[in-house]
Amino acid sequence: MLRLFANLRGAMAERIHRDGALGPSGFLLLSRLAEAPRRGSELSGLLGLDQSTVSRQVKGLCEAGLVGRAADPEDGRAYRIALTDKGRDLLRDERLRRLHVVAEALEPLSPAQRTELASLLDTINATLEDRGGRIGSDERV
Repeated sequence: MLRLFANLRGAMAERIHRDGALGPSGFLLLSRLAEAPRRGSELSGLLGLDQSTVSRQVKGLCEAGLVGRAADPEDGRAYRIALTDKGRDLLRDERLRRLHVVAEALEPLSPAQRTELASLLDTINATLEDRGGRIGSDERV
């Protein structure tokens, strides 16, 4: 599994370098903002990143016109960050590019193998979700 993740990360990184695609942090931020506008502190908690890291990322996304900031209606001292139309379009395109990378990797599999893989991945995801995304150190993967 670790080898698979490393290979996928490498394929994505190669695309980012070649095509100027959205990097992992920007993709995660835009994905969370597609769900709903959020405060920086909320993004920080959702992504498990330091507030200063999120602030730097948001600043770059703002400068690129992908997100905008507006006063939080619940607390005028705070800001909510939201996707712009440009950000929403870029996120949609990026999701399609990422799906294409995965689809290319699955091409050698037969339909039966793809079905089996989907079932196995569902089981792994359900296990992780049931445990809150954590596997204990005393358990084997």
